[in-house]
Amino acid sequence: MHQFFAILLTGLALLATPTPACSLRTRHNPQPSWIAWTDQLEPLRGSLLSLESNSARLQDSDGRTIDLPTSSLLALLRIDAPPQTTLALPQVDQRTAEPPAIVTLTDGQRWTCVITATQNQDDLNVRVPTAGHLQLPLDVVRRIQFKPASPPDLSPSLDRVMLANADLVEGTVLSINTHVEIETDGSLTRIPLASVASIDLVNPPTVPAPIRVWMTQGDIYAAEHIFQDPKGNLRAAAVAPGLDSWTPMADVTVWDPSSGWAIEAIEFAPRRLIPWASLEIESFEPEGERRWTPPPDVPPTPVRLGLSDIQLPGPMLVTWRLPRQAARCSGTVTLGNHPGPWADCIVRVEQNGRILWQQRLNTHAPESSFVVELGSEPQVSLRVLAGDYGPVQDRVQLRLGWILLIDDQEHN
Repeated sequence: MHQFFAILLTGLALLATPTPACSLRTRHNPQPSWIAWTDQLEPLRGSLLSLESNSARLQDSDGRTIDLPTSSLLALLRIDAPPQTTLALPQVDQRTAEPPAIVTLTDGQRWTCVITATQNQDDLNVRVPTAGHLQLPLDVVRRIQFKPASPPDLSPSLDRVMLANADLVEGTVLSINTHVEIETDGSLTRIPLASVASIDLVNPPTVPAPIRVWMTQGDIYAAEHIFQDPKGNLRAAAVAPGLDSWTPMADVTVWDPSSGWAIEAIEFAPRRLIPWASLEIESFEPEGERRWTPPPDVPPTPVRLGLSDIQLPGPMLVTWRLPRQAARCSGTVTLGNHPGPWADCIVRVEQNGRILWQQRLNTHAPESSFVVELGSEPQVSLRVLAGDYGPVQDRVQLRLGWILLIDDQEHN
């Protein structure tokens, strides 16, 4: 039988850790609001009082203190910060003329940096402001953006070079240096980087590091662990992916006593967490007497942790394909911040027509959260059914949607 998971704040409050933690209070900054997801996808909201490599301490709205080992946490997200969706491109250094770029890697990292010259055509040389010079195999690079450009094709069959004039060259990228060399139909083309808007490579995703940190300015770093340095700063031991192992980078500051948080989110289990908004939509169809419905709206540029809102424009059934080993799903369904007076509907989470969870939403109860255990079916669906006032204002959003994968360590 599928179990429904309640938020056991009282029980979690008893999980005190004896290890002294670094206090995250600052003299001038109020305590921000955070949401923490436990290893059962249960959401906890409150102030994050302390955090170190093996423990976190939160305080909920009733003033209760909750101590959690980081081994039982999946992610932390600051919820009172404005959404960060895009990175600003760095300014060109006129002394070196090295092209600034935003580099996205196959393990989910994203950095602002500059591209520097290299002698090895199989590598990409970059200089990251917080991490110094790095040499990356091209096989771990997913995207390089030099100029504002359209979002990348999520499933290209060939490497793609978008030029500043919007022309597109497809083929196999052989090297990226002062020029990008791309082979197309047996011929080699060399394009100056100054003429390139973006480069998308077809490299497959790679396994992420144990921790991923999302910085306030939009960079995303992988890390092996977090720790407190002798000055009281909270830092992440950042790493870059290689073909066979991780390469240590300079440590990244997560929090310091003078200015507070430098991050907006941390993933403690990026290998197990899949944002719902990243799933492939397998099908959608109207519900009730509606003959047609527009598709669900998912923003092309993901926000922090990839937790973009999914907009369902009316009564409909939407089905997503699940990744292998999907164990649970969670999220919040809402009628939005200003539902109309006739907004009234029933929202269900289903698998193959089997109801896992349902809730009626209306102006008196415009929002509800769920955490459910998934069955073995390879799909999950959301169904919106019109209520007493018809479908006209039954627009539903899915927020903070997660899919949790089975922990392989528990099944070995």
